[in-house]
Amino acid sequence: LAAGLAWSLLPGAPDPLGAMVVGEGTDEAPKNQLRTLSTRQLNAGLAHVKTGRLADAATEFRGAISLDPGNREAYLSLAMALVVGRDTARTRPIVRTVQQRFGAGVTDLAVAGHAAWIDGDVQAAARAWAAIPVARAREAAAAAKKGRRAKAPALPYIAVSRQAWATTLADTPGDSDANLALAQLDLFAGDAAAALKRLEPLTGNLEGARAFAEACLFAAATGQGEKSVVRAIRALAEIEGADSFALQKRLRTLLAPKGAAQPSRVGRAR
Repeated sequence: LAAGLAWSLLPGAPDPLGAMVVGEGTDEAPKNQLRTLSTRQLNAGLAHVKTGRLADAATEFRGAISLDPGNREAYLSLAMALVVGRDTARTRPIVRTVQQRFGAGVTDLAVAGHAAWIDGDVQAAARAWAAIPVARAREAAAAAKKGRRAKAPALPYIAVSRQAWATTLADTPGDSDANLALAQLDLFAGDAAAALKRLEPLTGNLEGARAFAEACLFAAATGQGEKSVVRAIRALAEIEGADSFALQKRLRTLLAPKGAAQPSRVGRAR
């Protein structure tokens, strides 16, 4: 899987994004048939996700959307595939479309925050994540109204990708790429605690420290950890030292509890 993901991001590899044309169906086929075809194409995309072929997956997800613009899972799957490929410019309009058509939900807000984090916009990331508790409550209320469980099952993209990376981790225990990917999927599902547990052992390198800091901020913004801001600052300070000062300042002012004393300096985390 890791090799497949890496290939899809190589310079010169086929553009996994391309142009997406969203239609409203045709007169030649009834809407239920188009929905069936859309679901079939969504599943084809998920099969590519399982083998790490994100470029092919994105193509299938676009096709699923063009067949059925009401296929929310196809939009979310496309957004996750794009942001995992770090193409934030094309992720953002997909997220906006999801929120305009269906309302903001946990996963699209998590994806929006991750895209902002990749772009270095910590405040935008925190704003997106801070909206998750309200979205979660709304989703739970809607599920209860329909007689469903308050906690919905994982989206197919998350479930399929998680299974593939778990297989990689089983074959290669301690694989850092697998743990980083699984932690990101935890955040897409709104579970900061699971992500932090995976990432804490990886803070000895820059990529792991940044992922850990992101998970800490996610936890703080979504109310899943009171001390998460301090942990995020320390994780970055350990790796970047003085270079992280500006980010530390923004994190303190953005997410620290109102009225709390702000530390004048950050010690090294160990």
